[in-house]
Amino acid sequence: MGSMLVVQTLKHLVDRPRPGNPLVRVDHGSFPSGHVAGTAFLVVVVGALIVPAVARRAWWLGSTLLTLAMMWSRTWLHAHWLSDTLAGATTGAGAALLLWWLFAPLLAREGIPPAAPLVEPTPPVRHQGHPQAVDRAAARHARFRESRPSRNRDTSRRP
Repeated sequence: MGSMLVVQTLKHLVDRPRPGNPLVRVDHGSFPSGHVAGTAFLVVVVGALIVPAVARRAWWLGSTLLTLAMMWSRTWLHAHWLSDTLAGATTGAGAALLLWWLFAPLLAREGIPPAAPLVEPTPPVRHQGHPQAVDRAAARHARFRESRPSRNRDTSRRP
């Protein structure tokens, strides 16, 4: 809905003629491509909100190929100029990112986490050395942390 509103507004404002002899039924205005905008919009929304982080790299690769295939097909069918399909992809992805940004506080309030990072952080590696060396390293680390002021600790009571 969000990208279609932008696409139809741009179609009426720009009113660019389509290429001659289209191989499919077309309506008014060539700029931007609504098919490509819808594909890019859907790809970004699904990738940002539904696809788990471990599968996201494959999702972006496959969905980029899908969007490029839609761009090629709309150009090959003489329904759009190549620049129309590029503008459609930009419009669809941009509308999805804008709506995601606008609704991020609501999503957070509903308990829907923001998209996880592409690569999950690795857990810290436990030192497998001599037990006394491990204890000394832990003590050094604790002394270091205590010596640094932290935003979370009240440092006003320190001498």
